[in-house]
Amino acid sequence: MPSSPGKGDKFLIPAELRSEVLKMRTLFSASLVLVVMVAVGCGGSDGPELHPATGVVTYQNKPLAGATVTFIPAGAGTFATATTDTEGKYDLKSGTSRGVVAGKAAVTVTLTQASAGGISSTMTPEQMQQMQMSGKLQEQLDSQNKSVIPEHYAQAATSGLNVEVKAGQNEFNFPLE
Repeated sequence: MPSSPGKGDKFLIPAELRSEVLKMRTLFSASLVLVVMVAVGCGGSDGPELHPATGVVTYQNKPLAGATVTFIPAGAGTFATATTDTEGKYDLKSGTSRGVVAGKAAVTVTLTQASAGGISSTMTPEQMQQMQMSGKLQEQLDSQNKSVIPEHYAQAATSGLNVEVKAGQNEFNFPLE
């Protein structure tokens, strides 16, 4: 005779069906975990293999701090970028992952007066307001967009900087003139 749930029973399911319900619950839980793992990707990467690429950028034999270095792959793949530190050193990233795809790449280097520490980083809000009132703020901001280095380095077609990224660690130094 099937048992009916009473005040002291833990389950509201008849005793004959409890083992089947537990099996179904376990199967459902395992399936849910599997679906989540597949959706997340189990920690794997869908993109191409990336290889570390570092180096130093100098301009007129001095480290170029605050410059943006960009590797643009000749074939398929995403571009990689980095910003140079005070010693001109860079370490490329593709998106949020360290490295760059293997193969040939054109390189660009850019540095504007604003990225080199223009007025927005050195002036107080009061000083900016005074410049705005005198009509000179926009003129000063426009001048910050000028390149600190020759502008041909900013374009892949004119930079003259081309590399071939190999599997493993890569080091590319760029002495700009």
